[in-house]
Amino acid sequence: MEQTKTEQEYEETEADANDISSPVQSSFSKKFFKFFGNTLGLKNMLSKTFIYHQPNPTYLFKEQENSNGTMSYSFQLKKEFIPQHNDIPDYISYDLYMMNFRNKQKKDCAIPIMHIINSKTLGNQVLIYNHGNSSDLGTIFYSLINMSKIYKVNIVAYDYRGYGISKGDINEENTYEDCEMVMSFTLYRLKYRIYQLILWGFSLGSGPAVHLAAKYQYIRALILEAPLASVYLFLENEPSSQYNDQEGDVYGNIYKIGKVRSPIMIMHGKSDEVIPYKHSQILLEKFQQENPNNKKQIQCLLVEELKHNDLKSLIQIKKSLTATKLKQFLQKMIQQTQFDMEYYELNPQLYKILLREEEDLSFLNILHKIRYKVDF
Repeated sequence: MEQTKTEQEYEETEADANDISSPVQSSFSKKFFKFFGNTLGLKNMLSKTFIYHQPNPTYLFKEQENSNGTMSYSFQLKKEFIPQHNDIPDYISYDLYMMNFRNKQKKDCAIPIMHIINSKTLGNQVLIYNHGNSSDLGTIFYSLINMSKIYKVNIVAYDYRGYGISKGDINEENTYEDCEMVMSFTLYRLKYRIYQLILWGFSLGSGPAVHLAAKYQYIRALILEAPLASVYLFLENEPSSQYNDQEGDVYGNIYKIGKVRSPIMIMHGKSDEVIPYKHSQILLEKFQQENPNNKKQIQCLLVEELKHNDLKSLIQIKKSLTATKLKQFLQKMIQQTQFDMEYYELNPQLYKILLREEEDLSFLNILHKIRYKVDF
């Protein structure tokens, strides 16, 4: 019997900085984007039109009253979009939250958050999952459950403003703020420590993941799945790690990746038809250029034949090489976290720096900085 794509053992290789294919993009598109975005100040409008693709919401948060009189939410997938499954293990549960706030223009906004809890977790590690375009919590729900089951981790996932049942406008800065508020929520409401947070960014989600990993050095790890180097590089005929045209660029991961101090794992399909795998090669090369003494801090796994959305299926197959390497990476992070807890206690000066970074992520500081008012 012929095997399906998801059952095949794909050929997976470590990245080679010289093994790069070139996407064919229009230089006119870049000039158009730069002129109207920078010169005329229409960057957010152009981004909303050409970058973001928000699907119709595939789920609902149904409000329900608990026996003690408090209110909570139940998760309901819309059957016309997502078929229902009943195969969630009894050791995996999830809690739902709605972060309501007013933005700088005093408009009401909201971010839905899901906290997936695995009682068999190997350590109190948590993935903060930043999803890609054309997705919401409904479309990724069962993938997240499977990831929690296979890798024995807790997961916090959310929708950016403009996606799913959230409220508010989507733009680059708002995705950064949304991720930062969710990180703060994870620390102060869900009671994790900053060195237990692993940022995962898929496709578009690589933008907020890299941005925050570069900003907070005590993040445990950064995982990038089919990441973008930058929108301008996406529009370049011959993208290169030497590229340095930051003004007006969107999701400029290439300018930030070198500032990340946490271990990094990058995964990309070599047949990716949306974001060419050269983007991962560029991020790898850029990091190594800026950190010549820490090249082992980053690893890049390229997978033959895989397209943009195929990797999600492969990492849910326990025996695939990609899943095995990802599991080894996560297990190493768990071991390192346990070591760090003891190490920080023995080094008061470092522990003060860690506490200062956690304080920077506190609600009071985040809200003061972005002038928002949050209510749960």
